[in-house]
Amino acid sequence: MDSKRLGSKYTDSKRLGSKYTDSMRLDESARIVTTIDASLQSDVAGIASHQRKLLASYGAANVSVVVLDNATGAIRAYEGSGGWSGALTADRGGMIDGVRQPRQTGSVIKAFVYALAFDEGAGPGDLVDDAPFVATGASREFRPRNYDKRFRGELTLREALAQSVNVPAVRVLAEHGPDDLAALLRRSGITLPNSIYGLSMALGAAEVDLLHLTAAYASFARGGRSLQPVIREPAPVQEGERVVSRQAAFLVTDVLADNEARSPAFGRSSALRFDFPVSAKTGTSSDFHDNWVIGSSGRVTVGVWVGNFDRTPLRRASGVTGAGPVFRAVMLAADERLRNDPTRPLLPEAPGGLVRAAMCHRSSCTDRVEEWVRADHSRQVVVAPPGDDPGHPGPASGAKPGDKVRTAPSAPLSVLSPSGRGVYVLDPTRALAQELALRAIGGSPPYSFTVNRARVDGGWWRPFTGRHEACVVDAAGTRACQRFTVRT
Repeated sequence: MDSKRLGSKYTDSKRLGSKYTDSMRLDESARIVTTIDASLQSDVAGIASHQRKLLASYGAANVSVVVLDNATGAIRAYEGSGGWSGALTADRGGMIDGVRQPRQTGSVIKAFVYALAFDEGAGPGDLVDDAPFVATGASREFRPRNYDKRFRGELTLREALAQSVNVPAVRVLAEHGPDDLAALLRRSGITLPNSIYGLSMALGAAEVDLLHLTAAYASFARGGRSLQPVIREPAPVQEGERVVSRQAAFLVTDVLADNEARSPAFGRSSALRFDFPVSAKTGTSSDFHDNWVIGSSGRVTVGVWVGNFDRTPLRRASGVTGAGPVFRAVMLAADERLRNDPTRPLLPEAPGGLVRAAMCHRSSCTDRVEEWVRADHSRQVVVAPPGDDPGHPGPASGAKPGDKVRTAPSAPLSVLSPSGRGVYVLDPTRALAQELALRAIGGSPPYSFTVNRARVDGGWWRPFTGRHEACVVDAAGTRACQRFTVRT
């Protein structure tokens, strides 16, 4: 730069005086070292750019990403809008910092609803009724509906959370109370005016920014302790405050890392499936304004928001289809950079006080599974003694023969899933990923299945609209069928 153009007033240090020239000199004491990983930040920017065509197909112009180190709270990557320069800057808010913009959370908040239940003694094998529910408030009735407008009957808490079913989440919150959920969120670093939202908090009516929501979610991977985001080095390991018990934190991560449990809603090969443990939750706000995915690998927690800063709704995009591909790419990039660091743990192992036990999956006790239960509750778990049924697991540690043992009653062969009680609705935002589980109870396992007289291997069928018939044949040759409907 030509100093003459600036003039001697600005180039003559004597006129500025040593007080100002010393303060402007960039020496070691004036350096600010951020926690940002430059290579990962470059990857995240590249991912946002690469995903722009897909996002545009859903009508989304903006994407925000944050990556937190679970041990220290260090912000390793920070993408505010997905496009600082170019047309996005002028037309769609490329200079807006979406990481700090409060938006409706959608179903991401359900992880905290179930954490509250787990913290107060519930287990993932407990049942909740997915049936019409009306809550009467001070001013109006609240009638929550499921995304696909159907009801499923009895669900385990694992199924309800993993498949992000709305009505059970509201029922769970109604049992424990919005005030208790608001208190849990405050311990996580999120403050909400809970009196405004009431039970609608369970469905994500409240607005929270991506940074605080991602930090709060990291508490699950940290064994239930809070995390404060840090942008400057040094970033020492944080102890954090107790948010929920270690048992509750583990159960949330275990459910949200269970690809089998979420498969009926998201498919077996969704963006949330990884070859290493990842606990993740999607969210879609009302009228498709916001897409979220927040999840942890144990080493890092990644938060992704997709939408429009001007609140233009997206075109039939859910969290798993909109924010999901961005989340997957960022999580893979972040894990790759930390994979060889032996000090970074994977998702936490089961803490003391939890054991695996065989228990009844349904009130009829004809479908038994292994599930996590609290050791002090194990004597109330319904288990099968060894040798009673070679097709089902016997009792696990903490549940032994004689502890209120009840064997499954002899039951006729029948199709458990698909159910004939309801109508299955195709989600247009993830039609290619949807699969319907084929399950049977009673009779003599193993089973073989057909749908519309065509053999189906693997226990999963890709649905299409129309009236259908699912049939099962057991080892004895007994056959049972169930008619069901799929519509758009």
